[in-house]
Order: sequence, then structure tokens, then C-alpha cells
Amino acid sequence: MHTADQEAPVQDRLTELEQQIGDLATPAGETSIVRAFGPKGEVFYAVQAFRYTAKPLDYFAIRLRKLGHIRYIGSRERPMYVTTAVFSEKYMTRENAVYAIVNQNKKTVTIGPKGALGIADPEDRGMGLGSFALSRIVNWLKTNYSDFRVTKSSLQEIDDTDERAGRDKFLSRCGLSVVYASQRGNGYFYANSVGELREYNDPRKLEQLGIDGLFATFAAMQEWHKELSNEFEALRKQENTLQSQTIPRLRRRARWLGVLAAVLGIGLGAVGTLALMAQA
Repeated sequence: MHTADQEAPVQDRLTELEQQIGDLATPAGETSIVRAFGPKGEVFYAVQAFRYTAKPLDYFAIRLRKLGHIRYIGSRERPMYVTTAVFSEKYMTRENAVYAIVNQNKKTVTIGPKGALGIADPEDRGMGLGSFALSRIVNWLKTNYSDFRVTKSSLQEIDDTDERAGRDKFLSRCGLSVVYASQRGNGYFYANSVGELREYNDPRKLEQLGIDGLFATFAAMQEWHKELSNEFEALRKQENTLQSQTIPRLRRRARWLGVLAAVLGIGLGAVGTLALMAQA
């Protein structure tokens, strides 16, 4: 990654057909399900390939649709509470999607969406979902268009340095070079050829599931949630029992201490009186 002296033009601007081609694409192949892990929980996405060919253009996309999440309150190893949610979202052409548009005449590839590459939900970033989708694109390109050039695609401005560093890592791991036009984070990415691209998947962060695996996971999470709720209720009852046993005992102790203090006070008073009488 480096910064250009001035903002370089982004080549191969999308034509009207290229802008519409995503809407014309249809599902290609079977839907897969992925489960991604993060420090605060797990997310589940459906993954579907889309394709449309209109020579000289060949469009291939990987789109993700969020199915649900499991959020932890506490650590992943021992959460104090688990919340589950199920969604019914649609596949979008520019959100939670990565695509490649191949121009067979120019022998070029455009990777997008321009300026909006990555996962939309900030809480789901850094879990390997974007790398998984982009790696599927890389695999398809290297299989079909290994000697084509990857043209420049724009990057949107990002002020947060940590978020920008995460985007740089995401792109560079897949073999894309990043160039910034300014310190604001706007610029572009490219590759000299498809052959420079790499697939990158972290098995510690992401695993593929079938439909049965998805339902089995959610069923297990519901049971886990029930067990944690029962454990919490048992601890609450134990706390109430201890309080009910401890408070009366403390009250009795306080009464005895009060009586003892009174007796000592009377005794000290009597001793003082006797002392005064003795002096007299």
C-alpha cells in the first residue's frame, strides 16, 4: 500500500450495461451456508453465486444474505448470556456482495462494488466473510481468465485508521495492491494480472455448513441458552436463600451485641460510681 502524489484516475468506468448487469444475473450453483466466529458472537450467512453473460462481458458475483446471529454477553468460551436472532434479508447487488466483470475484448477484469467492497454490518466485519466471498471470485477468475488484467477500482474515504487498516489487510491478503490518493483514505486497488491474486480463508474464523448443520447449530444454541438461563435462575435462588438465612442471623447477632454493650455500659457506669464514692 502506498499513497499517490495526486489522485489517479480509475480506469474502465462502468458502462450503463455494466451497471445493470447485476440485476440481470441469475443464481449459478447451489446455495451454501457459512458460520463465522467473532469475539462477541457468531453470524450465519447464505452464500449464492450469480452469473450473467452478454459478450464481450462476463459477470460473476458472490452475494451473502444474513440468516441470523448469536451474540454473547461475556466470553465466547463461557458466555453469561446468549441472544439469538433470525433474519429474512434479500441478496443485494452492491451490499454484502463481491463481483467481477470481465471484458473479453479488452482482457480486463473489474472487481467491485466500486467504493463499497466488504460486509455492510460493522459487527460482522473481521470474521472472514469478505475474504471468503472475494476468494470465491479469485478462484473463478483464475480458472477462467488467469491472464487478464485487474483494472483500478475506487475505494471510498475512511477516516478511522483501524478500519482502513482492516480494509488494507483484507485486500492485500487476496493479492490486490492498494493506492491512496490522500490521507483521507480514498484511492483505488488493482492487480497487474489475475495470476497475482490469491485465495485466503481462515478456518479459525469461518466454516461452511449445510442446511442441516444450520438448524442443528441453532437448536444447540437454544439448548445452551436454556441451560444458562436455568443456571442463572438456580444461582439467583441460592442468593435469595443465603440472604434469607444470613439477615436474621445478623439481626440476632446485632441484638446480642446491643445487649452486651448495654451490660458493659451499666457495668462501667457502676464502676465509675463506685470509684467516685471511694474518692469521697
